[in-house]
Amino acid sequence: MNTNPLNPDKVSKEQLLSLAEKVPGARIGMKVAILMLVLEGERTGWIAKVLGQTRMNVNRWTRAVNKDGVEALIPKKQPGRPTRMTPKIVAQLESDLKETPQSFGLDRERWDGPALAMHVQRQFGIELNVRQAQYWRQHLRLRRMQAVNAVNNEGVEAEVPKIQPERPARMTPIIVAQIVRHLQESPRLFGLNRVRWDGSALAMHVQRYFGIKLNVQQVRHWMPILRSRANLANQTERQAKASDAKQKAETNKM
Repeated sequence: MNTNPLNPDKVSKEQLLSLAEKVPGARIGMKVAILMLVLEGERTGWIAKVLGQTRMNVNRWTRAVNKDGVEALIPKKQPGRPTRMTPKIVAQLESDLKETPQSFGLDRERWDGPALAMHVQRQFGIELNVRQAQYWRQHLRLRRMQAVNAVNNEGVEAEVPKIQPERPARMTPIIVAQIVRHLQESPRLFGLNRVRWDGSALAMHVQRYFGIKLNVQQVRHWMPILRSRANLANQTERQAKASDAKQKAETNKM
């Protein structure tokens, strides 16, 4: 009895190899490699683990080629779609997160990084990696909590005289840690028209996300500190990935 989930009338090894030669790019190569293993009868869970994909992706690509053949693996260009998280998209995403992932056809009970990344790609044509998706999930959750607190405290604030603070909000350790994580990403991810982080981009970002106004002297103080910590964090992540890859390679040799 053939238990292979792929339909042999829709996809074959020859078709997959031909597609790999015709369409350049690592993404299509990964899909081809995964489905080659599926054709060999390997378990979906094992394939996903070995190639660093989710089981959901493997099953989705399997269903796609079963329905439309190997051409379904070719990324479809979507002209006119945005390439960054605009305020309009963020507002829509915040509304979407009030529903369950299953409401959008995702096999998840709650929102996590992979689910949010897939949802953003499907709905808005924007590719986020898992770390970026996790950032947006945390950021939007914080926005919802702040909105709820504002509504709950509305009546109380009306009765209490407002006292202007003597000094603006300060750079707490939590805020500094969040900014360091942000500096590991591109400024464009946060709606800034900058290729890299500079003083003006940092000042605008801190004011927009944390309500803190930094003057020129403060920016000059914080920029090298934050950039150094972000570089150190990136270096630590690269070393961790290299160590994991080395361990996997040694394990495979055994």
